[in-house]
Amino acid sequence: MTEPAAPTPSPASPAPSATVAPSAPAPAPVAPPVVVPAAAPVVEAPKPAASPAVLVLGFIIMALLGAILAVNLKPKATTPETSSDIAARIKKDSEALISMNSRSQGQITERDSQLLSKTKEIIDLERTNQVLMSQYATAKADLERALANSGSIDITKRQLSDALKQVDGLTSDLAKVRAELASYANRPDPGDVSDLQRRLDEALRAKGFYETKAKELEIKLASLTAQPAAPSRLFAASENELLPNAVALFRGLRELEGRSDSEILAAYTGFSQTFGAAVVSNVNFPTGSSTPSPADDDALRAKVRTEPDDGLLLVVGYASKTGNVDDNRTLSSNRATAVANSLDAAKLPGQKVQAVYLGQTDRFGSSRPERNQICEVWHIRTKN
Repeated sequence: MTEPAAPTPSPASPAPSATVAPSAPAPAPVAPPVVVPAAAPVVEAPKPAASPAVLVLGFIIMALLGAILAVNLKPKATTPETSSDIAARIKKDSEALISMNSRSQGQITERDSQLLSKTKEIIDLERTNQVLMSQYATAKADLERALANSGSIDITKRQLSDALKQVDGLTSDLAKVRAELASYANRPDPGDVSDLQRRLDEALRAKGFYETKAKELEIKLASLTAQPAAPSRLFAASENELLPNAVALFRGLRELEGRSDSEILAAYTGFSQTFGAAVVSNVNFPTGSSTPSPADDDALRAKVRTEPDDGLLLVVGYASKTGNVDDNRTLSSNRATAVANSLDAAKLPGQKVQAVYLGQTDRFGSSRPERNQICEVWHIRTKN
């Protein structure tokens, strides 16, 4: 048997061309956040494969671009400070604060100096004003006293003129009586002679009275004319300059410093019984002032005329414990002198006025300093 012959292959249709994808190299790391898209498949005839070196270079370039973008897009990381850096920064800030504080202290010191200077100027002006006001009050009192003395001189002159006229009239009457007596000498009548004698005796007595009064008025007029405005010494700088009936009261008041209210009240009652002394008026002053208000001045002048026309009006000046001791001593004496000037200008003929001071105190009100800015006016009766 013959083996059958192999079939002759029919002409095959050409095989479809296959699409060959380029071989991709191993993936390289890509820095976020840049995403590099994969290459789209090429549907073309196969090309020669790229060199591995070129691919690596391309990936390196893309990686660098990604890193650059990442650096530019991400916030820069803050480098943590070391303890040395922190200490240096604190030291720098402290030095800046110290410098600022020094400048501020310098400005404050300069302002304090300016304020102190202005305060001193104000105090000096206030003291000058007080001195001027005290001098004004003294001059005003002297003027009023001079005017009062001038009025007294005019009154005395009128009284003297009237007395001299009476003397002249009586002298004329006496001449007439004597002439009548002479005319009756040759024809005496007991009744007429007796009447004439009586009239003569009365005229002689009247003449003697008016002549004596005229002499007294002449002496008074001479005294007033010799010293028309001589101011009396009102202020007693010490106990030795006080009038005798004021010394005991002054000592008693001086010993009351630091005593209780009940002790002070009991002492004031005792002063009335022992010395015949009583407070008739109080004058309060603003802080730092030694000039009575117009209302207080008017009240003083009215009050002095209601007191008996004898005795002594003793003005005692005080100051609060606010401020300097020496300044308060001067202030209390100025206050007493100012009040005494007002009283002296309006006093009655038989009254005497004197001023003295006791300096600073708190016995009129320890919690209210302004209550101690005061003058007391005491009336001391004349002892029989």
